[in-house]
Amino acid sequence: MCIKCEYCRQTDIKIYQGHPNGAVNENIALIDPKLHLFRDEIFFTHESGQYPKTKLTCFSVYDKKHHLCAFNTGLIEEKVQLYFSGYIKSIYEEDASPEGGVPAKDMGPINRWYTSRFDEKKKLIHVIFITNSCEYILMDPSEEYAPFMDVLKEKIFISKCIIEFLLDEINLRYEDLINKLQTIVLPKGIAKLSENSLLKHARFICHQVSLFNNSTSAIDLTNSPCMRTLLNFASTATQLVKNIFGNIKLIQKIDFKYVSLKIVSLHMYLIYLQTRFSTKTKLQIKIFYFVFCLVNVVQRNLSKTKKTKNKTKEASKNIFKEFEKDIVWVGDQITSDNVKTFYGSVIIGDEEIKLNDYVLVELKSQAIPSYVAKVIYMWENTSGIKQFHANWLYRGNDTILKEISDPTELFLSYDCDDVPLKAVRSKCTVIFKDVSKNWAELCNTNLNFETEMKDPDDKTFFYQKRYIPELVRFEDPLPDLKCFHKKNSHKFCSACAHLWTVEQFNLPKPELKDNVDEDMYPEYYKKFFCNNVKVHDPFCIGYINQIYAITNDVLISPYDIFIKVNKLYRSENTHKNCTLVEQADINMVYWSDDVYDIEFLKVIEKCYLTYSGNLNQTVEEWSAEGPNRFYFNEAYNAEKEMFYKPPYHATCIGIYKKCIYKNEENLKFKDEKTVENEKILFASRPTEYNKISKRLKTLDVFAGCGGLSEGLHQSGVAETLWAIEKEKPLANAFLLNNANTTVFTEDCNILLKKVMNGEIVNEIDQKFPQKGQVELLCGGLPYQGFSIMNIFNSKKCTDLKNSLIVTYLSYCDYYRPNFFIMENVRNFVYFKNSIILKLTLQCLIRMGYQCTFGVLQAGSYGVPQNRQRVIILAAAPGQILPKYPKPIHTFYDRNMRLWFDNKQIRGKQLLLRDHISTKMALLDEARIAYIPINGNWLDLPNIVVKLRDGTYTNKLKYTHDDKRYGRSTTGAYRGVCRCCMRKKCNPRDKQAKTLIPWSTVHTKVPVSSSTLSRLQWNGYFATTTTRIASVQWQGRVFHPVQNRLATVREWARSQGFSDSYRFYGSIRQKQIQIGNAVPPPLALAIGLELRKCIKNENVITETSIKIEPIEQS
Repeated sequence: MCIKCEYCRQTDIKIYQGHPNGAVNENIALIDPKLHLFRDEIFFTHESGQYPKTKLTCFSVYDKKHHLCAFNTGLIEEKVQLYFSGYIKSIYEEDASPEGGVPAKDMGPINRWYTSRFDEKKKLIHVIFITNSCEYILMDPSEEYAPFMDVLKEKIFISKCIIEFLLDEINLRYEDLINKLQTIVLPKGIAKLSENSLLKHARFICHQVSLFNNSTSAIDLTNSPCMRTLLNFASTATQLVKNIFGNIKLIQKIDFKYVSLKIVSLHMYLIYLQTRFSTKTKLQIKIFYFVFCLVNVVQRNLSKTKKTKNKTKEASKNIFKEFEKDIVWVGDQITSDNVKTFYGSVIIGDEEIKLNDYVLVELKSQAIPSYVAKVIYMWENTSGIKQFHANWLYRGNDTILKEISDPTELFLSYDCDDVPLKAVRSKCTVIFKDVSKNWAELCNTNLNFETEMKDPDDKTFFYQKRYIPELVRFEDPLPDLKCFHKKNSHKFCSACAHLWTVEQFNLPKPELKDNVDEDMYPEYYKKFFCNNVKVHDPFCIGYINQIYAITNDVLISPYDIFIKVNKLYRSENTHKNCTLVEQADINMVYWSDDVYDIEFLKVIEKCYLTYSGNLNQTVEEWSAEGPNRFYFNEAYNAEKEMFYKPPYHATCIGIYKKCIYKNEENLKFKDEKTVENEKILFASRPTEYNKISKRLKTLDVFAGCGGLSEGLHQSGVAETLWAIEKEKPLANAFLLNNANTTVFTEDCNILLKKVMNGEIVNEIDQKFPQKGQVELLCGGLPYQGFSIMNIFNSKKCTDLKNSLIVTYLSYCDYYRPNFFIMENVRNFVYFKNSIILKLTLQCLIRMGYQCTFGVLQAGSYGVPQNRQRVIILAAAPGQILPKYPKPIHTFYDRNMRLWFDNKQIRGKQLLLRDHISTKMALLDEARIAYIPINGNWLDLPNIVVKLRDGTYTNKLKYTHDDKRYGRSTTGAYRGVCRCCMRKKCNPRDKQAKTLIPWSTVHTKVPVSSSTLSRLQWNGYFATTTTRIASVQWQGRVFHPVQNRLATVREWARSQGFSDSYRFYGSIRQKQIQIGNAVPPPLALAIGLELRKCIKNENVITETSIKIEPIEQS
């Protein structure tokens, strides 16, 4: 068994033989007179003034265990401390021998290294170390370290040569590049180059070319044929993912100027409106979905009546191009009514078209390709107009995929129209591409989708998914609905039967603020410009007593149905307001005798109510077993503002037995004899979350400290058996909370390549997950985390194939799990003008997955912070694609009602860990002392304050007339720099050590009210980042009443971590772990939706509830 060193991560370890004779420490060696350029000069200083520069020869590099190791393998970037020894020589020395040098030991650690100019004499590129004391230009290595440098010299030399080749010939082919490398004159110490040499260093070479490419905009070297080929070899990805992300021709034809980020689909706006309200506490929802405008899609309307009217209106428009073709009905008519005569076949020109055939419908606009439609039924009206009912199929360009879609792929839809038969251009062929039986074994298949299903006449298409534009969901096709009324079977459309409606609501306007003394508080007026949008309260809860109609008609309209309900009060609706909210459970309500008559159309969803005394378990356990559960143990009288014992009939709510009653004084159950006024009182139990007999075997990629896995564990849906996290502190934190998980600390690219090569275990005998074992793949990709070895973030999209998203999708393609979850920041949707999002969805569809995406607000799921994250969900063929969880809190910028019982956040944890905060600067201590409760930097007075060290602050001087904000009510200026007068900034205007930060007032953009602000007891955190500091852009970081920063544990609570969750390392490392984590409550909500998609028996659901009649005893 090979043992890997935990520091240098080598298996073939070579021990450092020892320091040079007479070696001294770095600081002593640097002041040796031998290194002086002139006798009166202490040392040669680099012209930048930052570091002195010298040379180093006969050097060796080692770690703190004295293992010789290469410095170019990413160890320095991973904060591994590497030291070196050798002979220091003066900057003007050319002799590489140790003679005349100063022997030194334990120099460093190395902060960074880089390559410099090319030495024409020695045919080598200079390599330079940088430490805290000096810059060292490397000369010759020691004999024991020479093999390490030979490898580095080789790949640096190859990179330098390739860049020169590309500058001379941009269209250089890969074969020509190999020939040039094999014939080039090699410097001393570099063996003959071959294709193997090129492939061995492919990643390093690609990275160097990309860095050079970023430094000059003259020409794009990465777009050359040889570099595209080399990029394929350098990336760790399956063939399918490479084909899509590597389609250079497709990506190059995208016109990014045409793409507008301001275009938002109406369909996504409808979903935003649908999720604006919730069933729990008062937190406003801010869910933003992004999608490009869907071209050529008939917009759905808010009701079925409007849908019918608009369809007729749309069809009446002369938008279709009509051909002069003969139209002849074939065969006898199917049936006829007073207006229409229906047929089963027709000949248009020389083509016979039957029911369920596919046709191309031509539009007058030549810029729009022909519509593809399925013929559902056909007819001729009394005016002789021949039409057919068309069920449209979306082209890929009509979906979120837009320009990166396959032109031959279609998607089923529910959009229909009545179209003239004269608009039919021709018949076409549409093939259903079913999922292969060995779908899960098709990983890493070299499929060429560009040539698939091609037809010379563009009349052959295929489909494998249906598309729902309102939700941006690609799902498996559903079987057609059956018509249960035979008399209407001739005009039945399965797509039309799936239509549904969406309601709209409006937001109220913000309120104005009171005036204050502007001389004392000159910045307070800016609070008016802060976002203070207020929204609706959570849903009202009522107990239905009666359902009735206000008409005697046989056909009752939904508008005529009413319900009589008892109103239930939430804690914040009582006269105690916030005081009671802080003490009460969010699921607790109060019974009342207030009765209201309400339109049934105002009912949003069913919820479940019980009297707490009827439970045989704790209310916390009962509430956690299913959605929308509420309980009460008291009643409330709003007029008298008093709480009282609920009436007897109310205390019977929640007794889930079949029972009959005579009156309130004579309540008897079925096993008791009662014959008068028999009636069913309670018959159905609350729905439960799907009970899973076996959790999904989960692989968590980019696991971090485990926030995503923690939430999925809490939902009961996942068991994380494997996790990949390269950063050691994060991996250790994950292990602290998941002791039974195998955590790999290797680079995800390297690990995937090992698995694809058939390896079963790594160097420390950790078993890799194999095909068929991973049932759920989840991961939160680091948005900024494009590692050195697998990202090229240049201006061109051709480099995307080596990004982490490609690696993550390759994991999905290789393992083919049943479910797939990906989390990232909201900007992932907009990055590269959404091309990465589209490519990601296209990859998943090509694999055969159903998929969707959305941007969720973590605050809507109980996380006390403003945090928007994009979530991509996918399900294997045959599985059910999860829906996004409905918000359980209303959330908005300025106010939030989110209260946690200590038991909920602390659990059974008796010891409170990590309740420590970072020290602040003296000026920040003074600032927070003057920020009142619920205040921020706008509340700071403009005064002189004595600091704790005895010095004083300065008073901020307003010296310019601000053209934007004008003057104060007393006529005082409001500007601190001449830029407020639309002039160029003057550095002399800057003021230091002021209580009101000069830079915050100076900014052109209105500063958020969360800047330098206190947290509020009834408020929330701004987006939790990887640092808790009193910097001006940080946001709400100060304690509500104490003069200190938030602690690590309070930071963890802002992410929804329980107090029992542990973190690893220093305060700074713990802050990074928390800030990069996925909030567990958000993952919990997603996991609960995932549970609904896993089929299981013996679970009470909404559709499984049946009410049986009670027999009289």
